Amino acid sequence: MRQEVTDHKYFLQRSARMRLDYKQRCKYLEIQLEKFREQASKVREVIGHKLKDLEEQSRNANEKAAETAQQVQHLETLLAVKDETVTQLQAELENEKQRRIIREREVEDKTAHIKTWMHKKISEYEVKLEDV
Repeated sequence: MRQEVTDHKYFLQRSARMRLDYKQRCKYLEIQLEKFREQASKVREVIGHKLKDLEEQSRNANEKAAETAQQVQHLETLLAVKDETVTQLQAELENEKQRRIIREREVEDKTAHIKTWMHKKISEYEVKLEDV
């Protein structure tokens, strides 16, 4: 019987210790759960800030891309106008070259005509001089 009492006391002590361990373990797990919830909340907050920052960066990048596209369009328009001007100036230069060639021919023709006329007049004066 004594053995039974001893076993019973041991069982009660062990049960009390197990309840105490269980309560401590439960308390510990509740504390850990609360810490985890706090950390999760902080993580959500940090992620929220990062997400807002990334959204802002994305908006800024999109705005800059739109501005750049607009500038490219403007520069392409200016380039087209300048190309057109260059083409027009090249055509004018070619026309001017052709006019100069024509003028040079006219001058050469007039020079030849004047030369011929001068030779004719000189010959006429020589004939008159011989007659005198």
